[in-house]
Amino acid sequence: MKKNLLFAFIVLFISLNTEAQECLTGGCTNFDNEYPSQGAPYAATNSWQVLINPVSGNPALMNGDNWTRFNVEIGKVYEWTYCEAYGGVSTSWDAELTLFDNSNLSTPLCFSTNSCGTNGNAPYLSWTATFTGVIRILTTGFANGNGCLSNSGTYNKLAYRLVVPSSCTTPGTPTNALATVTGQNSADLSWSAGTPTGSSNLTYYWVVGYNAAVTYGNGVAQGTTTGTSVSISSLTCGNTYYLRVYAKTSCDNSNSGYITSASFSTSPCASGSIYGIDVSHYQGTIDWASVKANGKVYSFVKATEGITYVDTEVTTNMTNGVNAGVIMGAYHVAKPELSTAVNEANYFLNIASSYIGNGFLPPILDLEPQFIDGLSASDLAIWIQTWMNSVQSATGT
Repeated sequence: MKKNLLFAFIVLFISLNTEAQECLTGGCTNFDNEYPSQGAPYAATNSWQVLINPVSGNPALMNGDNWTRFNVEIGKVYEWTYCEAYGGVSTSWDAELTLFDNSNLSTPLCFSTNSCGTNGNAPYLSWTATFTGVIRILTTGFANGNGCLSNSGTYNKLAYRLVVPSSCTTPGTPTNALATVTGQNSADLSWSAGTPTGSSNLTYYWVVGYNAAVTYGNGVAQGTTTGTSVSISSLTCGNTYYLRVYAKTSCDNSNSGYITSASFSTSPCASGSIYGIDVSHYQGTIDWASVKANGKVYSFVKATEGITYVDTEVTTNMTNGVNAGVIMGAYHVAKPELSTAVNEANYFLNIASSYIGNGFLPPILDLEPQFIDGLSASDLAIWIQTWMNSVQSATGT
């Protein structure tokens, strides 16, 4: 009885390991013959298919030293095999598979030899793409203790597929969004996971803005976290805000809807101080009467950027801000790496000149790190001075 059980265990152990996918180091480099080549590179689908020779419409008859090209996308899993269980044929000779980036044929990405098949000699290569592009997969033979062999006269058939990931669960909308004010410009934000929680890995996208419809990327403060709370200190005193949060899973990049908190207001501004805000289209529709009522005396409004962009809300914000009694001024986002100071000054003045002078704040030049990294300090100083001189010469301000 023990012998029978031992035999059964050995058979079971072998059967569980005869179709193990491989991605080994090493491999072969004898690229003698691209076959098939017409229509290459080929695209894998989510079901096993045998490599077809487009010329004949029949399965490609593979020899050792044949290589074939396939398209791949980063992050996706691809598999190639000569195993009969998946449509391949491995009985003619002992095959090997080596995978390369088609633009780098000196370093193999993956290698497979004896993994499955009728005789246990078929390769089964499984690889997660590390780039988007074209790969080259090389078939070679193994015989008498030697690998990387060429052959002819007898043929195997190659099967391949794109692996479909296990089903993903879209996260439910988070709940219990709450903002607890901790100062004039700070608040603690929190929320709870939705139902269902969603497949891992889960990331929460949070945003704080002036209205209950603000979206991520358009708020006054925003960020991501894998937790369910965050503290911020980039708000302004005496303002009313909303917190919004949604969840996203990396399983299939699906996301939930937004949860929106009740409105919350930061602590009042200190007496004797003068406060203002800077705004652009990112803040959406602004209630300027509320801005004024909350103690904001002034506001700088984005007018232009570089020499190609006019903020879509500049006219609306300027008009409504002035009507609400807020002292308004215009600002320009500089792109000194792309254009001259004189050209940018003229572009700004063409849009904002009516917002410069009596009743308005002096114009402002906004320098963002991502637009000035390529300039030396001295070149940047010259660019800034030239811009200011150009604006002042044109407006007297």
